[in-house]
Amino acid sequence: MNVLIIGDFPVSTKQKIYKVFPQEWQVHITNLRSAPLYLSSAEAIIPEHIPVNSSLLKQAPQLKIIQTGAGYDNVDVAECTHRGIKVCNAAGVNANAVVEHTLALILSWFKNIPYLDCFMKDQQPASQLTYNGAEIAGKTLGIVGLGNVGARMAHIGLALNMNVLCV
Repeated sequence: MNVLIIGDFPVSTKQKIYKVFPQEWQVHITNLRSAPLYLSSAEAIIPEHIPVNSSLLKQAPQLKIIQTGAGYDNVDVAECTHRGIKVCNAAGVNANAVVEHTLALILSWFKNIPYLDCFMKDQQPASQLTYNGAEIAGKTLGIVGLGNVGARMAHIGLALNMNVLCV
């Protein structure tokens, strides 16, 4: 399999990506400017926030599949269908990470963690502490969309005794 991953990645990320593919596969990771060097032989493309349109597809005659992340707004699905190219996504692959970061930000806000962190690092006297922390139990959590992230966030909100509103 000849896989082309198009995006801008640090070297350490590229090294991790190479490790997850079978050794016998040809995997190329490149930016959009250099992608034309590999498109003619690519059987699979993983575009990271790169538009996949007819111009790009014309350069990839061997292409069989396009794998995206959470969605495929950047892919001309109709053109892929016309060309017999399968388009799939990895919906939910990073949902837990997004929920954890969201929860961390909520807790950070309600517990004044950035303020307290700076206060302690600056070694200010306790008499100058103006802590206004609050509990999130009983607060309202508004969620737009109940996809992979929204549903998991609602579950966490309910577990923390929050009032959860979803649209």
